[in-house]
Amino acid sequence: MFGRLKKKYWGEQVASWRVDSTEKAWVFVWNRDGNLTLNIKSEDFTYVQGAGRNDATVIFEPSAIDSLLDAIVSARSMIQQMPGKV
Repeated sequence: MFGRLKKKYWGEQVASWRVDSTEKAWVFVWNRDGNLTLNIKSEDFTYVQGAGRNDATVIFEPSAIDSLLDAIVSARSMIQQMPGKV
């Protein structure tokens, strides 16, 4: 059942890249009904819930920024080469 809900709300994972120098961050490409999306997941984040808004800030150490950018560029390249809506 979780697999069906995951596909409905998040789509299907197409590819992923681990952000080097950290075990806690990944860049994903997802396909949801033909729409391709780039998602960044990290276990290091802060979350603030207030009246009328929810804010989440993903935190990366300086040593991980180059790797994060490389992963984003790789994901972007894949999205541009794949058929589907971006």
